[in-house]
Order: sequence, then C-alpha cells, then structure tokens
Amino acid sequence: TWEETAQAYLKLARSLFEAGRLPFCAGGDHAVTVPIVSALGVLGTPVHVVQLDAHPDLYPVYEGNRDSHACTGARVLEMPHVASLTQMGIRTLNRIQEEEIKRHGARLHLFGAGDLTGTLPDLEGVPPDGLVYLSIDLDCFEPAFAPGVSHPVPGGLTPRQVIDFIHRLPGRLVGMDVVELNPSRDVGERTAVLAGRLLHEGMGVAVRQNGQANGS
Repeated sequence: TWEETAQAYLKLARSLFEAGRLPFCAGGDHAVTVPIVSALGVLGTPVHVVQLDAHPDLYPVYEGNRDSHACTGARVLEMPHVASLTQMGIRTLNRIQEEEIKRHGARLHLFGAGDLTGTLPDLEGVPPDGLVYLSIDLDCFEPAFAPGVSHPVPGGLTPRQVIDFIHRLPGRLVGMDVVELNPSRDVGERTAVLAGRLLHEGMGVAVRQNGQANGS
C-alpha cells in the first residue's frame, strides 16, 4: 500500500539525515517527495523546498486522495519545518490551486514557465547556511528533452537552464529527488539519461557545499 511505501521512505530518509548523509532519490510518483521532506524535520532547522514542475500539485485533495502526486505541494506546505516552497516551470493552474496560492501567501513562490525564458532566477530568502531540498518533476522540461513522462506539457524548461540553476543553489543542499519518469513513454532512454545527469550534478553540488561525499 502507499501508506507502507511512505513509511519506508520516511524511515530511510530519517536514518540518512540522522547519520549526516543526504538522500538522492530517483523514481516515479511525485508523492515520494512528501515523506522525504517530512523526514527533514529531524534536523530541527527550517528547510526551503524547491520544486521544478509543470504542475503546482497544490490540490488539498485530488479525487478523494490526499496522498496523490497532485497534492505534493499542498502536503509539503503543511509541514511546520518547511520555511518556503518555490515552484518553477509551472504552466497549468486552475481555480482550486490559485486559491491555495493565495492562502499560503509569502511561504509560496511560484514562477510560470512563460516568465523563465532565460536564466532561472536566484532563490530569495535563503540564508547562506539555509537548508535546501530540491525536487525535480521531469515534466518541468520541454517534452522534446524529456518525453518519458506521464503528463507532458509543451512550453517547458531546458536541461541547460536547470543544470545551471542547480549549480547556483544557495545555502546547503540536503537532498534531492528526480521523479515522474515513465520508461514506457521514453524515447531512446532520453529522459532516463537526463534524470541521471541531474542527480549527478546535484550530488556534485552537495559535495562542494557540505564538504562530504556521503549520500544514498
């Protein structure tokens, strides 16, 4: 069940954080981000979450399910140790999600893909020693670069934009996931290769920032 899967992710991520290690996760459903970010609470320090995505995932409940991947952003914003959620690459919004954006106010920063034609903006409000968790939904990309996703949306980001952004992350990267890979829709493993490259770049940044190579 999802409850068992979520508990397994939570337990693993918590054990890594308690051991001073950093989780780097690759996978499918974006809902896995929720237990990983929840586990960050053991550090006792506010964390700034960054989500690159075509969709804001801000439904309080989606089709009767609070744990849907369409609710990931909403669940993250419920966590008291999450200082902010910054979303980039968004290009689908409806009235329900717009109401959630208004409700969360200054804790939620949203950048539509149409406003991100060049270099992605620097994160604001993250102190030099602030903790940052990065979640990349592969549908944040223009589908030509990442066809292997379940919900492609034209008009997305480029790999170069995102890799450059990873290298400019402020504070200290304490974990990362790359999710929503659907191998049945991939073309020549293009999306899988991109996912691996993103995690590789993130690990390099974490090593540089943290002065250690501990990870999982």
